[in-house]
Amino acid sequence: MKKSILFFVFASIMFGACGTFQFTSRRVEVVNSNIQSVPMVADLKVDFSKKITTYSSWMKSVSEAKGDAYLKAITENNIDVLVDPIYKVESKPRFLVFFPRSQATVYGFAGMYENPRSKIAIINEMDQVDKLNIEKYNLVMSGGSSSSGEFGSPPKARKGILGFFKK
Repeated sequence: MKKSILFFVFASIMFGACGTFQFTSRRVEVVNSNIQSVPMVADLKVDFSKKITTYSSWMKSVSEAKGDAYLKAITENNIDVLVDPIYKVESKPRFLVFFPRSQATVYGFAGMYENPRSKIAIINEMDQVDKLNIEKYNLVMSGGSSSSGEFGSPPKARKGILGFFKK
């Protein structure tokens, strides 16, 4: 009698505590080729002052643990995306086929999508950009060397045949 009660308690713990969950990612699949969609573009605002750290539950695999940690980071912090996620994974050997044995910690920064617009609107914005300003920006960011020779120091004189005469 004691053995059957002990077996029943063990079986209840093993199978009664099992639970499952699912999570999804954002994805749009267009199956009907007659449906056309317009590509959208958005700016990403990163809040570098808001560091996020979230732990996953113990999961069956490393990939499930990483996915759970990422999902918790987004939902618990009310953000659109986790920027520059870095994972720390702890895995332990399984006991037979039971007991999930991987847990992940994810670190990153809060990111929110802003200013959504169509790809056509982006192209129209690019037509209004002064290309000279882009060259100036590239010059400043590269430390003063311009590929075209228009800004900064003039291009160096090249040597002629045999390297004796300058052109």
